[in-house]
Amino acid sequence: MAQSTSVKYLLIGDQTKEENKEACKLFFAEDRLIKIGKCKFLKVYLGKEEYYILANEIFFNDEDKYILFDFFRKDLLEVDGHISPMYID
Repeated sequence: MAQSTSVKYLLIGDQTKEENKEACKLFFAEDRLIKIGKCKFLKVYLGKEEYYILANEIFFNDEDKYILFDFFRKDLLEVDGHISPMYID
């Protein structure tokens, strides 16, 4: 019987101020701010897929439902509880 793997993906990119063909809407999860390793991340959804982005350069209000984000890469952030070495103390 195969076990399912728990994977968290990090989106690498930049927040944008206005919609363009490169930017996508990332919708905030209810528990949007989360600490993994030594960094704070925002848990977001792109469609039904869950992703994380670094929180330190993202500007948003508590009322905001989403941000516009132009990502150019997806990285593995955590696999089965093992955090990427980049984000560990």
